[in-house]
Amino acid sequence: MMVRMQRRVALLIGLALVFALEGCSLLANQAPQASFTVFPPVPLAGREALFDSTASSDPDGKLVSFQWAFGDGQRAEGPEAYHAYAQKGPYEVTLTVIDERGGRSSITQTVLVGAPIGRVRTHFKVPRLEVAAGLTWDGQVLWITDEVAGNLYRVNPQDGRVLSSLRAPGSYPQGLAWDGESLWVADASEGQLYQLDPQKGQVERSLAAPGAGMPMGLAWDGEMLWVTDWIDLRIYQVEPQTGQVLNSFRAPGDAPEALAWHEESLWVLDGIYGIFELDPESGQPLQVWAQLPGDNPRGLAWAGASLWLASDDELYQLELTSDHP
Repeated sequence: MMVRMQRRVALLIGLALVFALEGCSLLANQAPQASFTVFPPVPLAGREALFDSTASSDPDGKLVSFQWAFGDGQRAEGPEAYHAYAQKGPYEVTLTVIDERGGRSSITQTVLVGAPIGRVRTHFKVPRLEVAAGLTWDGQVLWITDEVAGNLYRVNPQDGRVLSSLRAPGSYPQGLAWDGESLWVADASEGQLYQLDPQKGQVERSLAAPGAGMPMGLAWDGEMLWVTDWIDLRIYQVEPQTGQVLNSFRAPGDAPEALAWHEESLWVLDGIYGIFELDPESGQPLQVWAQLPGDNPRGLAWAGASLWLASDDELYQLELTSDHP
């Protein structure tokens, strides 16, 4: 009787050990977490970018396989991979990581590949201009904000001659926009958007800027204002009568200096990465151009089919790469 009882106890202990080991095995096979970064964050076509999986992890083991799919038909393996794209555009990049027990995880990110500006068609200095901060087109001439002098200059686009000037409202004028009748000026110090009579220089309306209160770029889409905020790095669509925010999204890059509107797209000048074309509904970047001229590109404006850029005391008329639609 005692022997049979001992055998039964041993059997129960053995079964308990088996279930315990199986439970440990199941717990040990936790899925890894895939993550990666790209440097530079906006690669240029024809130049290698580094794809780094250092941020990937496995909670209870180690990763043994790293598989890359770059979205252009090319693949690679390893914790780091270098890859160059032949053409600019958005690419869906997927990283799959596998751990030592066969657990796997994948992540897909959109990588926007840029191209250099095609060429500079026209370039000249603007007399009296010290540091340009905003730029817009009124249908006939360019207007430029001078953040040092605190003036708005009306400039001939043929040779850069200053035709007239106005004193800017506020103490630190930045972005400019033209709504068909009036100028709009963003003041980064006072956190205001001013509507200005271009003939008399009088303020017709002022709105509190959205976001963190440091507006930089301004644009007019035919009905609404668009404004960037330097602190919270967001772009806002604003109703010009009330200042109500109708839409907002994260700006591409980390230095949104200027805005422009052209052919149903919003254009953003980022001081680090270049010029982005965005979908104005979602904020999704569509295209990007890099390697801009000038030491301090700050102002951006479309004048018909011409794209203008202001940097310090200079103006540049740009021609985008030939694959621009």
